[in-house]
Amino acid sequence: MSQTKSGLPDINENACIEAGIAMGAGRQLSIIARRGEQDAWKLDELPFMIRHNTIETYADDQHLIGLVHRYARPFRRRIIAA
Repeated sequence: MSQTKSGLPDINENACIEAGIAMGAGRQLSIIARRGEQDAWKLDELPFMIRHNTIETYADDQHLIGLVHRYARPFRRRIIAA
C-alpha cells in the first residue's frame, strides 16, 4: 500500500465494497494487508465495511506466503493414487 501525506495507507475502495458484499452474503472473508513500519492507521480509521473484521497484516513476502498458506490450506484437495 502506498501512503498518504498523513501517514495513513491508501485504501482501495473497490476492495472494501467487495468485502462488504461478501460479509453481507454471509461468506467467509479474510482480509490481508501490507503494513509498513511507518503505517499509522488504526481500526476506527478504516472504511466502515471492514472495521469490525480482523485484518491480518504482513511486513514481508515470507509472512505473506505464510498467511496465504494458512487460509488456503483447508481448501486444498488431495489426490490419492489408487
